[in-house]
Amino acid sequence: MYIVSSMAEYSNSLIQQVFTPESTLYPAIPKSYISERIILPGEGEALDNCGETKLVIECKNPNCEYPVELIPHDCKRPECPICSDKLLTRIASNSTEKIMACLELSQKHINPNFSLSSVVLSAPDTNSWDYDSIHKEFRRIQRYLGTNHITKVYHAYRFRDRVTGDLLEAVPWKEYQAHKDRYIKVLSPHFHCVIMGKMTKSDTFYKKTGWVVVKLGGYLRESDVFNVLHYALTHAAVSLDRQRKLIDYYGLMRRTKIAYEDIELEQDLCPQCGEQRYVTDYDFYCFYDGAVPEETGMTTLHYKRIITRKWEIVPKRSRRRSS
Repeated sequence: MYIVSSMAEYSNSLIQQVFTPESTLYPAIPKSYISERIILPGEGEALDNCGETKLVIECKNPNCEYPVELIPHDCKRPECPICSDKLLTRIASNSTEKIMACLELSQKHINPNFSLSSVVLSAPDTNSWDYDSIHKEFRRIQRYLGTNHITKVYHAYRFRDRVTGDLLEAVPWKEYQAHKDRYIKVLSPHFHCVIMGKMTKSDTFYKKTGWVVVKLGGYLRESDVFNVLHYALTHAAVSLDRQRKLIDYYGLMRRTKIAYEDIELEQDLCPQCGEQRYVTDYDFYCFYDGAVPEETGMTTLHYKRIITRKWEIVPKRSRRRSS
């Protein structure tokens, strides 16, 4: 296993192995093997307006003391140290809804005994894995897992505690940032997965693939699915060089799609006095006489969005070419 303290050190070591003064990159080696920078969520740079107040939602009743709600700017980037927490929560919530819809439809129409489990698949110890090759390898070994109905989150690292010597599954970025002298990143590619269906025995899977699979706990309920995904996303592999998904779906989970979505607007009434609440958008300036904008922004009635979704499992695509 190759231990690195930074992605730059890892990349530099690979460059030294592949390049000579008169050579170029060997064509069979994917570009991401050398150049792609993989970090943790929240480990990047924030934009100038991240965290600044964008919307203010408040009750205009002068006798009401219900607190004002401040909505900040959200760049929706997983690498942002300010906005990433909100994004990861939203992704985990949406993915949980999709997985639970898949389970319900699958139990009703395919197999009533289907259930959900949380597993971790760890690649053999090597320093040759890059983002592209590890995902290609996953597609090869998943056929031996016993089920193809998988939701996965990729992790590039585990962490070693310099004090105790323990190899840790995860360290929150804020903890790692505050105590970089204590924790060291260890290149240890693995996947956190939520699977549906019966899984192959771990020893059989290891003999066929060389990968280690560990099942975590028993069958998952809806709240468990959210907790597993949110935990996995907090230390997922985030690319700074390419646009990559944090969550991938396979099998029936991939084929579960939104068939119908309805969005209704509902009055946002103050929980304390019951009067209508208002929203002020500080990014929207009102112009008077075509000249100076009002610095107060625009204030309008605030409404809640009530979203109702209906899901379906779409048919599997045929690989036959159309004539």
